[in-house]
Formats: sequence, structure tokens, C-alpha cells
Amino acid sequence: MKQINVLSWGGGTQSTALMLKMLKGEVVGQKTGEVVKPDYIIFADTQDESEMVYSQIYKVIKWVKDNYDFDIIVTKKNKELLPEDVAAKKINSGEIKSYRSSKYADLYQSHVLYFKGVINSIDVMPFWTRNKETGKVGKTKFKQCTFAFKIDQLLKEIRIQEGIKQFRTGKHQVNIYIGYSVEEIARVKSNPKPYAENYAPLIDIFWTRSHCVDYVEKELGFIPKSSVCNICYANDFERCYEVYKNDKHGWDRMLYLDNVMANKPKNHSIRDDVFMYKWQADNNFRLKDVDMEKMMEDYKSKDKQVSIFDMESKNACIGGCFL
Repeated sequence: MKQINVLSWGGGTQSTALMLKMLKGEVVGQKTGEVVKPDYIIFADTQDESEMVYSQIYKVIKWVKDNYDFDIIVTKKNKELLPEDVAAKKINSGEIKSYRSSKYADLYQSHVLYFKGVINSIDVMPFWTRNKETGKVGKTKFKQCTFAFKIDQLLKEIRIQEGIKQFRTGKHQVNIYIGYSVEEIARVKSNPKPYAENYAPLIDIFWTRSHCVDYVEKELGFIPKSSVCNICYANDFERCYEVYKNDKHGWDRMLYLDNVMANKPKNHSIRDDVFMYKWQADNNFRLKDVDMEKMMEDYKSKDKQVSIFDMESKNACIGGCFL
């Protein structure tokens, strides 16, 4: 049976630490006791990371190529991005019968089209809701974005690289290495595919994020930012503020989607008000109305905030993104 070792690299600190350890021969197989070398290092790009994260991703890709002569593969589900009005026209005319399974499927655009009522079936990301009458805050149930834009795309890319149409149980064993640290142990899930298995070596050696920070900074000379989609429901205010200050394009996209949510059709399947972030839903804020500088001052004066990783665990995220 062919063993295929794959590092699912998210571009952040923990997965970068694991990548460096694997390239240096410092990761030992849980079952074999032998050093594990990656056959592939793959970054599944949702195309919704911040400019800051993309900058560091390509910086690390170059560093790895220069120092280890190893090519990190960047893969994405979307093969061709259509302008929103063109996509809507093709969907309404029936030319695109299923947007989510088409080559045009894009994480961000799909949610814009969904909240505009153009499509009603997407690989949905969770969002926060607020009841119009009671003010009660909740969260939508489904989370398919990770599977469609990360996990499935990763496996598809491996098949492309291996030159096969499908994996066969008993013939292929895909070992997927994920950079979860000890704080993220609640995010570890078994792989649902019979031919694949997930491994979290950093947890096996009891590494915390602090260990990863020290290790990566020593190797690369800088600390990577956490990798997370700009529109992810788990982003706290501090992360949103960082995009507001440093990524104008990303902030404009966030403003646009939030406005679409605020003006969704009255007959939309989600009847409550919808928000991207919990801090918005709690305060009934629309992004365009927030004084980001003043709110940051208030934020700094408060006690330690909940991190995106704590929120993922708290909210029982289905599967967890490969960070």
C-alpha cells in the first residue's frame, strides 16, 4: 500500500512550526517510529486571507524553496472568478446550474450571492444571528466551508499530483499532518475518509503555541500571523481591526458582505438579522457604523479577550480549519 505523507499548511505559526520540523527530520511517525518526510506540503487557499497573511505565505514559500529546495503547492477550489453581476446572470439564466460545484465557486462570492437570494445552496460558513424582537444572539448550524475549500480541495490536489482519479482503500494511505498545538486539542478530528488519517505531531510532543512561536522565530526571524479567513465567524474584534488598519481591500469586502447581510431579502431562509462576528451581533452593530478607533480603545481597556481558537472550541466548530 502506498503511503502518502502530506502536510496541510495553513500559513500560520503552528503549521509553519510543524513544516519546519518535518523538513528538518524532527517528526517521527506515531505508528512506525521512523522519521516522517513530507511528500507534499499543500496550502489550500480560500482566497479570503488578509493581505498580511498572503505576504508572509509567499515569503515562507520562497524561504522553503531557497533553503530546502521544496516546492509548496498552493491549491484553490475556484478556477475562474466571475464578476458578481455576471455570475448572477449566468445563475438566473440556468447557464450555471450549480454554482457550488462549478469552476466559479468562490468562498466570499458564494456568501454574497446567498445573502442576496441569488443562490440557496452553498458550502456555508457559520454566521451569528440576532432575533429582531428579543435580541437573543445565536449561530447558524452548518459549517461546510472547511470541507469544501480546505479538506476536499487538499485531497483533490493530492490526486492531481499523484496522477490518479480516486483513492482506493487498501491501495492508498494518505497521512495528513496538521499543525494543531496543545491549546487546540479540541479541534482534532479523525478523518472521515477510509483511506486517510489525520495526525497532530505537535500535540504528541506537548507543544504549545508559545513553543511554536519561539521555534519559528528562531528559524525564520519573524513570527507568522495566524491564518484565518477575513469573513470567518470566529474572528474577534482585534482581528477585524487589524484588517481595517492594514488591508483596505479585505476591509472593503467585509463592509460589502455585511451590507448585503443587512439588506437580505425578506423571504430569505434566515429570518433573524445576520452578522459575520459575535461582537457585532452582541452589540447590534453594522460594520459601516462602527468607530473602529474608539472601539479599539475600549477593547484594550478590557480584560483578556477570547481568542479565535478558544471560540472555535467553545462553539464546537465542525471539523476545524486546517490552520
